[in-house]
Amino acid sequence: MWRNRPVDKLSRYWAAQRLPVHPGATREAVRQFETTYNVVLPAGMRDYFLKQDGMSSDWQYTKDTTGFCKWFSLWELARVLPAAEELRRVDAASAAGPELDQYFAFADFMDWSWAYAIRLTSDPREAGRVVMLGTADGVPLEIASSFGEFVDLLLQDSPRLYPVKT
Repeated sequence: MWRNRPVDKLSRYWAAQRLPVHPGATREAVRQFETTYNVVLPAGMRDYFLKQDGMSSDWQYTKDTTGFCKWFSLWELARVLPAAEELRRVDAASAAGPELDQYFAFADFMDWSWAYAIRLTSDPREAGRVVMLGTADGVPLEIASSFGEFVDLLLQDSPRLYPVKT
């Protein structure tokens, strides 16, 4: 059912919160991303980029209708990078292990207090697992088994989206 796609859930939520979003990416931009990185985007993530290519990164637009700041930023396709590149961009001394070779950063929390990356491969059946980057111990933490599950957790403001306090 199309109303239960991750992008439709996000669209309804963002519209209800009056949060501005970007227009969708072009099919050519999606194809170029997939070709450049030799990956196939999972259907839910592909739909998301084609309909709403990210949300505004301007802090004044991250507040919901109650004034509470959600602090999450889902990025435009052009900003999505391999996790190792994103970690180096944030901290030049950062080193990503081989466990992140197939992961791509696509979202962050509170101006990169931590970020989220999704596993992308040339076989969409192997793709989709979402991990948290930037944990205290540097070890990626599994958050969701798919982009759709990540979106559901985001819309529920699930504690799973936040690092475990030790």
